[in-house]
Amino acid sequence: GVVRVEKYEQKDREKGEEAGDKGKEHVIVSGFPDEMGWFDEWYNFQMNPRGKVTVLLSIDEGGYKGGTMGSDHPIAWCREFDGGRTFYTALGHFDKAYRDKIFLAHLLNGILWAARVV
Repeated sequence: GVVRVEKYEQKDREKGEEAGDKGKEHVIVSGFPDEMGWFDEWYNFQMNPRGKVTVLLSIDEGGYKGGTMGSDHPIAWCREFDGGRTFYTALGHFDKAYRDKIFLAHLLNGILWAARVV
């Protein structure tokens, strides 16, 4: 499938309003091209998390069989909630992923972001 990096608006933490950082890459997906081919096992989620999380990556369902989420299929996201941070990625089901520098940076940056190191 073709993985797309989502562009997002960074939220003002105090007011909960859009701060206008449109198009800025999140540190978790820094290093990703705008689009890239990726072989993996793709999950269909019962509920789309968009609107409750910051979607970082999405998948183009036209590039594989079995997709049920349509044109909006998030596969990686993060969230700040009640003083904590969470990071989720649906990538990494096959050994080859763990030899890919972009994927390894994605994992490391997600862990560091969740731990508030970056």
